Amino acid sequence: METEDQGNKTKGRIGFRKATGLSLAVLLFGPLLLAGCATSPSPKPDEHLTQPRKAPVEPIAPAAMKAPGFMIGHAGPLIVVFMDPNCIYCHLLWDALQKPVADGQLRAKIIPVGFLKNSSVAKAATILAANDRAAAWANNEKGFNDNTEEGGTRPLARTPPKDIAAINTNTALLQTSGEEATPTLLFCQKHSSDTNATGDETGPRMTVEHGIAMHALPALIDSLDGNVSAAGCTP
Repeated sequence: METEDQGNKTKGRIGFRKATGLSLAVLLFGPLLLAGCATSPSPKPDEHLTQPRKAPVEPIAPAAMKAPGFMIGHAGPLIVVFMDPNCIYCHLLWDALQKPVADGQLRAKIIPVGFLKNSSVAKAATILAANDRAAAWANNEKGFNDNTEEGGTRPLARTPPKDIAAINTNTALLQTSGEEATPTLLFCQKHSSDTNATGDETGPRMTVEHGIAMHALPALIDSLDGNVSAAGCTP
């Protein structure tokens, strides 16, 4: 597996994972147009990290649709995205999604999770506790510090226990996808060749992906077919 080399600027498809007590950049599957780096010194290739194992999609979708989070968008196919408020690649994806979401190309349910940093759970729970979760998350991204890789949310002095419990439940749901990594996307697409997809050979298939190649986002949006729902892929 490739890791980020600051001298040679090696780049790959990126999602964030926490392993062996460190917050690490997981570089997965393909070229990325944006540079990425770890929040702590990168391990040697394959020293700690393995390729995400494939997991069944079916149990994830019903729980994801019930999970506390928020929706963005007004038209288009519905996808699900797990995000940590301190994840810089979630931050990049959030920015990249704004225009296609505004243009009605897709909708997204964002499911906040917390595992990357000590402040992640409190920040995510603070966002869940907000009256307008979408606005609260947008403010987190607006105030994102690229240098420290920290979201802009200031945790509440007393975070409601129910919201902390909800974030922990969301994170446990993310783990059932086969990888504790963000961003993780769940979507329905046309004629998917992914071995982690479900559905018949002619209809849309539900797929879970850990990490996203930013340059491939337009093609992914074009491949969407239907909405993620508790019943599977629906029109």
